[in-house]
Amino acid sequence: MLAWILEHRFAWGALLLFVVAFSLFVFLSNSSTFADPDSFYHIKLAENIAQGSITKEFRWLPFTTLAEHYTDQHFLYHVFLAPFVKYLGPFTGAKLATTLTASLLIVVFAYVMRNMGMKYPLLWGFLLLTILPFVFRINLAKAPGFSLLILFIGLLCAWKRWHVPLAIVSFVYAWSYGGFILLTFFVIWLSVLRLGTRWVSERMWLARANKRVHISWGIFFKRLFTQPDMYVVYAAILGTVLGVVVSPFFPQNLGYLNDQLIQIGIINYRNIIDVGNEWYPQQLIQLVANTILLTLLAVGAIVWGAIHLKRMTVRTWFLFSLFVFSLLFSLKSQRYVEYYVPLGIAFVASAYSDILTHTNLRKVFSKIFSGRSMRVTISLYAFVIYVIIGVCVVIPRDLMAVRSGLATGFPYLKTRNAALWLKNNTPENSIVVHSDWDEFPYLFMWDDHNRFVCGLDPTFLYRQSPDVYWAWVHFSRGETTENIPEIVTKQLQSNHVLVEKDHEKLLDIMKDEKDFAEVYEDDEASIFEYQGPEL
Repeated sequence: MLAWILEHRFAWGALLLFVVAFSLFVFLSNSSTFADPDSFYHIKLAENIAQGSITKEFRWLPFTTLAEHYTDQHFLYHVFLAPFVKYLGPFTGAKLATTLTASLLIVVFAYVMRNMGMKYPLLWGFLLLTILPFVFRINLAKAPGFSLLILFIGLLCAWKRWHVPLAIVSFVYAWSYGGFILLTFFVIWLSVLRLGTRWVSERMWLARANKRVHISWGIFFKRLFTQPDMYVVYAAILGTVLGVVVSPFFPQNLGYLNDQLIQIGIINYRNIIDVGNEWYPQQLIQLVANTILLTLLAVGAIVWGAIHLKRMTVRTWFLFSLFVFSLLFSLKSQRYVEYYVPLGIAFVASAYSDILTHTNLRKVFSKIFSGRSMRVTISLYAFVIYVIIGVCVVIPRDLMAVRSGLATGFPYLKTRNAALWLKNNTPENSIVVHSDWDEFPYLFMWDDHNRFVCGLDPTFLYRQSPDVYWAWVHFSRGETTENIPEIVTKQLQSNHVLVEKDHEKLLDIMKDEKDFAEVYEDDEASIFEYQGPEL
């Protein structure tokens, strides 16, 4: 029995890792709120799928680019979510699906580390649970955990040169996440590193052998494009292209991908318009402080790598480059910490595996505990003390902060009564003016009878209808005090204005407008209806 357990110790360790992760994530997300309003949007689309309907057109935001070329960029995530919300209810189902996906991601990460040849793979999985910005991101009822799970499976397929599985994963990724091009980019870069390393090794061997080989460009390119490492590139590209072309949203997805991937994800308009908090940059010192354990381990790995460049494997160089890439993007937009942390841990795992391969631990510990290396001994004890303090004090404190962050958000029934009033008292497809763009997901959740001005990301509205965008922004901020009836009924084409209670300036303006009557009010919002003369 003991021999059987030892033989399958990774499986037992993975099961333990899953149980710990699942228990931790249940504790963190045990609240009746969502930290991000987009969760309501995901639930609504999953409900539609559960009812047998795929949302191919998005009439609910008529002034935005989504009205012209909408794509459900998280389609397979919504398919995955559908049975949860159908059988467990929208909120319990979404929470359970999120917790399950995040827990599986941790285990899959450890599995990938093991199959890429890292030592102590379960340790790196447990380490992920201590990097709290990452824990927070994957516990949002959104697609990050689901998409990262697919991404790491794809990286494993590329590393192992599993061509057919990689093509399938690339296809699935294209149907699951708007940033699916990342996997293809990473696969191409891995192949470049492998081919480049092999080319350098051959040139060095020829130089030592004092030989010269003349190869025509035709033969060179033939050899290049028939290399085994190029087949993974072909597989990734094939899967990605098929994922785009065979999509139920083709060809509208081409325009949408330009909006979401390039305009929002890369270019971003945060210096022109207000966008979601996750798209704003963060300072390097803040990122370092929030991921201090990863930072310390990464610095140690980089120092060792700089000293022993020739001992760094292709695997470590590859993961180091992805680590730097994700670091730069995390400084550009803080949401990319969901890539920075696992790719950083993967780099650390690879680097320290290289270190352990070239280090006799018995001699090292013998030297340390014999007292002959005082600096190393002090450093080791200091690190152990730091880890103990971190485990006993800092990590529990930060976990409570994550729990508080996940609980401080949007209640399940946010503006439900106001939205239902609109649904029951307005003509179908009426446009409703609302007081902020992040209100759209939960209004949409409860009222798919009407249409709205701005939602999901202000960029969609700004790029399609800049005049409408600025008219709505100045109005919703309470900066417009004149010609309110004309702005609402003519420019925004609406007869109803919903104002949440925290928009006090706009609320006061609307209460003073004699042509608008307050037809609904509760603790969360007021609804005003235009009852003046026809303009």
